[in-house]
Amino acid sequence: VIAPTRRSPLAAWPGVVDVPAAIAGLRAARPGVAHQVGVGDAERVDDHEGALAALAGERRPGLLIACAGRPDALRAAYGHWTTVIRRSRTGMLMAGCTDVDGDVLGELLPRRRPMPPRPGLAWVVAAGRSALVQVGLDGPPSRPVNRM
Repeated sequence: VIAPTRRSPLAAWPGVVDVPAAIAGLRAARPGVAHQVGVGDAERVDDHEGALAALAGERRPGLLIACAGRPDALRAAYGHWTTVIRRSRTGMLMAGCTDVDGDVLGELLPRRRPMPPRPGLAWVVAAGRSALVQVGLDGPPSRPVNRM
């Protein structure tokens, strides 16, 4: 997990590292073992060496890079490592977003939502298609969930 600031909700997770440590850990990992890299506030994470962009561009089997960020900031982040992620045109946009936020993944979202936004409601975008889904937690949250 990569969290750029201490205020990030991910900062309290175990295993929070910086970009060089994450890349080193993945390079040292056994082949064939699945890994996930979570990046909070992706628009604030710098990749001066281009390691994250290169890793995302490899499309390594068994590696999932999950990024969270503000759609408006990600749209404006030309030349940023997240551009490689955005080019995959695969992701999840929380339903509280606007119709133009689908642009981050190259998808046109409906102007009117079929239901009001609520925690966990999201648009999943993949292969040029979108679907509204409800994301849940496995068990009760350890702290109160933020309401939209």
